[in-house]
Parts: sequence; structure tokens; C-alpha cells
Amino acid sequence: MINISFQTKSPLCQIDKSEDATSVKNSIIRVKKQKVFVENKHGQKKPLSVPIYTGNGFRGMLRRETMAVMLEALAKNTNGSEKLIATPEDYHLMNSGGGNLYQEQPFDIEDKVRELNPQVSLFGASLAIKGKLRVSNLVPFEKDENGEVFYQFHESKEGNVFSSILADTTVIVRDGILDRDRNSQYLTREQIEEWLEKSDANIKARAKDRENEDRNTKVKKQTIRGAIDREYVAVGVDFFGGISEREKLTNVEKGLLVLGLEKAVLNNLGSTSANDFGKVKYTIEIDKDSKLETDVDEYGKCVISNRHYSDDLKNCIKEAEAFLQNISKENFEITKILIKK
Repeated sequence: MINISFQTKSPLCQIDKSEDATSVKNSIIRVKKQKVFVENKHGQKKPLSVPIYTGNGFRGMLRRETMAVMLEALAKNTNGSEKLIATPEDYHLMNSGGGNLYQEQPFDIEDKVRELNPQVSLFGASLAIKGKLRVSNLVPFEKDENGEVFYQFHESKEGNVFSSILADTTVIVRDGILDRDRNSQYLTREQIEEWLEKSDANIKARAKDRENEDRNTKVKKQTIRGAIDREYVAVGVDFFGGISEREKLTNVEKGLLVLGLEKAVLNNLGSTSANDFGKVKYTIEIDKDSKLETDVDEYGKCVISNRHYSDDLKNCIKEAEAFLQNISKENFEITKILIKK
């Protein structure tokens, strides 16, 4: 249904886990990966950890953006005069699909919810309503001149393989007060000395819990709070994945999905977006005869560079927009319809 490819235009980091590295407050941030097997130059099959962007992460972003499309329409229709979401349960049903105790629903209830709220129909609501979409992991690979897929890696002298598209950087996290940065000048000397005493006591308390604490470096650690080794995907890497239907979409659902997709592609992907990580350039094919493309402009902003939609897809978008023009608070009151078992 939808083929998604993107190229990283700035480093990309979707966090898998953070590990404590040393006795100081140092950590290593690892990116999400999946394991594949590749053949090294000796003809041996070796495991390779390949960075991925998870389908669950992309689906979550798309879920939130389609929800935003509906909420913006409701706010416009009501001039912001009403509470937009009736209950926290209704919010979680749309935003994450969780936070509720509902089980599988009778067909007539399910049909009513799907008609009332196409966003819930697309993405589901926990066990109550099954979403109609499957979103695959986005995986980096290349194709050779014969169309054969291969993964980029480099090989050690021992024949072990490592991803060649991963890099890392170290960020020093400092204490602004103890380091006497610009804004700390507005604190009095007594305040700084009080903070120094508390900080030193905190460091000593942490040291007691660590077997390998080097007590001779305590003074240095008072001003350096820690270091973060951040793993990330390098710039210029191509990822591929897609969205498929579990059940046939209605025209309104399909149109709403595209409207949400148009908002989602303007976001930075993954974590550390405040540091400008996660800018990507998309090429998205919809039903083979429609295309949505993005780029990063001269100001570093993600923008849509091309929309080429078929007449059928344009009709779906028009139907979705007509639905949104008549949307009301009732469309969000899902818990009034669902049955608790």
C-alpha cells in the first residue's frame, strides 16, 4: 500500500537503552538494532547488528499526527469553546491505544466506533478495536546493480563484522553552578558554596554504592557531572520500510492517513531532536501511482518538496476533509460506546 524510504540528513538516534559505563555518572546510549547474518570475506556467516527505526515508533508518530489532524479540525469547528477530549480514557484510546480495561467488542459496537472515529479505526484501541494498519521496521540496506539487497559493514582482521553506518560522540554533562557559567553569576557566593556542599555529599553517597570508585578523582568529578557516549546512525544512510492494510480502508480513513502522513514527515525522527538529530528526506509511494517527497531546506527545516496524488487518492482526501468539517465532540467520546466486560 505505502512504500517508505528516507535518507538521513542529520544523525539519527532511536534509543534502545542506556547503560552505566563507569563509577561517574557516565552512560552509553545505544540505538535500536536487529541482528542479521552476513558472509565475511572468508565465506563465514557472521551476526551483524543493524540499526533500525522501529515500525512501532513510526506508527506511534503517525498515530499522534492523525489525532492532531482531528483535534485541530474540532478546535476550528468549535472556535475552541469546548473541552476537546471528554475523558483521559478517550485521550489514551486515541493517542496510544492503551490506558483502558476494554476487551474485544461485538461487531456492531466495533463498526460504530470505526464509523465515528476513523483514527481509532486505523490504529486501534488496545484489545477493544484492532487497527487496520501494519507498519514494518525501517531498515538500512542497499541494492547492487542486480537488485540484490546487501548491508553495509566492515570486517576486522579476525573476520568479525561491524556496521559501518554507526558512529558515536561523547557529550560532557557539566554542573552549571559549580562550573561558574554565565547564569550562575546571579547566585550569591553563599548559595554556590551551599550547592557545592550538597553536590559533594551526593557524590560521596554514590561512591559508597560503587565498588570500583576512584576516590582520588573526587575533586574533578565535582564539576564534571558525567559523560554520555551517544551512538547514532551517520548522515547519508538510506532506510526502507512500509505500511500495509490488515483490512481494507474506507476512503475517509485513507484520506485521514495521508493528511497525518503529511504532518508526520515534517518531524525530526527519534531522540535528541533538540540537537538537530533526526532530519530525514522522504520518498513515499502510495498505491504505486502517488508520491510524497520531502527535503531539508536552506534553514534546516523539513519541508514537503513534491506531492503527486492520483485522482482516487485526491478523492479520498476530499472525503476526509468533508468528514473533518463536520466533526464534533461526539466523535471523540469512544468510552460512551465501548462495552466493559
